[in-house]
Amino acid sequence: SLERGSRRVNDAQLARLARDLAVLLQAGLPLDTVLRIASTTTEEPRMRALALQLMEGVQQGSMLAEIMEGMPGRFRPEYIRIVQAGDVGADLGGAMQELAELLDRRVEIRSRIRSAMA
Repeated sequence: SLERGSRRVNDAQLARLARDLAVLLQAGLPLDTVLRIASTTTEEPRMRALALQLMEGVQQGSMLAEIMEGMPGRFRPEYIRIVQAGDVGADLGGAMQELAELLDRRVEIRSRIRSAMA
């Protein structure tokens, strides 16, 4: 069941997924197709399940940010806000790129902090 994966998604994995989505969306592919492709190309089982869950929501007519909001605890509120801005501004590809960059910075900062403390 997808429910057991209800804890927050890993930032590094989410950054990779967001970057893949950004590239495909910016190439003009529809969101449900992009999510289907992402679900088949990611090696990480949790990301595959996540992409499929998002795809199902999109196919049922929901906006991506709405689907993310409906998965409590999985996404930080600021990630949802970035996606919401992309949904509203009809630039989901740009929003995904922005999200990937934010996630990359977070991962990098955490890595520096760990190195400094070691």
